[in-house]
Amino acid sequence: MSAPTLPTDGLLHASLGRRLAANLVDAVATTAVVYGVPLVLLLLTLAASAPAWIVLAASLWMLVASVVWSLVQWRWLATTGQSFGKRRLGVWVLDASTGAPVGWARIFVRNLVLGIASMFLLPVVVMALAMQGDPRRQGWHDKAAATVVVARPPAPASYSNDGAGAAARTTEQPAPAPAVAPPSLATGYATAAPPTGPTSEAPVGTVAPAPPTPEPRQQVQVSSGAPAAPAGMLVSPPPGWEPPLAPLADHTVAAPAPSPTAPVTVTAYVLRSSDGSTSLEVRSAPLVLGRAPDASAVPGSVAQVVDDPTRSMSKTHARVEVRGDQLHVEDLDSTNGVWVRAADGERRLATRTPTGVHPGDVVAFGDCSFVVEALA
Repeated sequence: MSAPTLPTDGLLHASLGRRLAANLVDAVATTAVVYGVPLVLLLLTLAASAPAWIVLAASLWMLVASVVWSLVQWRWLATTGQSFGKRRLGVWVLDASTGAPVGWARIFVRNLVLGIASMFLLPVVVMALAMQGDPRRQGWHDKAAATVVVARPPAPASYSNDGAGAAARTTEQPAPAPAVAPPSLATGYATAAPPTGPTSEAPVGTVAPAPPTPEPRQQVQVSSGAPAAPAGMLVSPPPGWEPPLAPLADHTVAAPAPSPTAPVTVTAYVLRSSDGSTSLEVRSAPLVLGRAPDASAVPGSVAQVVDDPTRSMSKTHARVEVRGDQLHVEDLDSTNGVWVRAADGERRLATRTPTGVHPGDVVAFGDCSFVVEALA
């Protein structure tokens, strides 16, 4: 049994209803494992032919099964962040800072605080109300162990499943552009920088020294710039003298100016579920979302039923509408609220307050999360 090591920042935290459902599944599984066989054995004792040792066997089974099942659940939570019930409901108990499983000791502290609080009704009610208002939905047991309970990652392929977490995600960097040498004196064009290291060729962009002038075997006529001599006489050029280089014209070709790009007008948006099974198009008419939405709550809107197996959405949960070229989301006084995960973090929207979202943001209505995509 394995689970990915997930980064915590930006993840949608599991709702209170989803967490209670996971604990209920754990309770049912514990009852079946610990008390299932003893119950059968004790029923056999009611028969006259049942031997007397059945009661002892049932007692031993409950003792051993309780210890073994508790250790198994403890190990799963400590090493993977999931118990039997949390695995069925798709939630993890992870470190609040790193997103990794927290280990044996902190799971013990978390369960101890939860067990003590569960002994009395009032602390449980107070803690449940505090969790609803907490941005990370942490109870006292979560704060004591520095843990959070998160739902499945809303955006597939956003996180690594190899246990490396956020450190394993890399961003491809563009290859550096080749260095450019100064314009060549011989051509006037800029060229690639010469390779480093010793070479027998002169670097591009510089003038190699002229070879030594051989001893002349005949007289040559002096050109301009040479030492003066009487007219009609032929003289040899002095050693080391070179004719001056004529200035070269600049032949560098300027790059064409980029053509202006017309702005893209967004006229519609798509809300795509995290598993890709549901797509909701939002165009001119507003959509009212929920398990059984009432379109009359927003005049001129269209009711859109959202499949919610965990029943975390309210019947009339939220409204989505395109205003101008931006998508706006409004919480219609829902129970579990509307959460938005953007580049700057995760936040819960205020009720009856239309809020703009952007392409790439993740909007969660209860446990149902959608990725915002734009249609041109």
